[in-house]
Amino acid sequence: MRAKVRGGLLLIAPVVVVLAAGSAFLLSRMDGDGDSAQLRALRADPIAAYKPPGARLLSTVAAPERAGGSLHKPQEARYLRQFAVPDGAGGARAARTAAQAARRAGWSIREGALHDSFLGDKRLATGPARLTIGLGPGPQLEPSPTLTIALKHERVSTLE
Repeated sequence: MRAKVRGGLLLIAPVVVVLAAGSAFLLSRMDGDGDSAQLRALRADPIAAYKPPGARLLSTVAAPERAGGSLHKPQEARYLRQFAVPDGAGGARAARTAAQAARRAGWSIREGALHDSFLGDKRLATGPARLTIGLGPGPQLEPSPTLTIALKHERVSTLE
């Protein structure tokens, strides 16, 4: 009897290993680990590398799209950079200059609802993208205003 159990376990063990490896791979793709075509397209856009004159980079956040799954909602690819900009008129000037740079990079730009904010749209090779440029207060320990340049890949509908 023990020989049959061992033989059965020897046959089942490789199947379990393959299933576990496949599940781990699928879960890593659903969680958005790694790079994606949409995130690469956002990073490749000239505005993603733009640095306002006189500004200091505070942070960069890059997140690939995620299809969703058991515990996650679907999420578009995002690329966000925050800069400390000179106080006073320098911050407003940095926002306008960033909007002009985005326009030169092919974004259609319009003024946002908030003061010193701009919105943009552009068709990338991987689909439509949205740009938000905004000026706001700095993080808790940062005395300078913060300029945020946020790119987001829009969800492409497959039901057309």
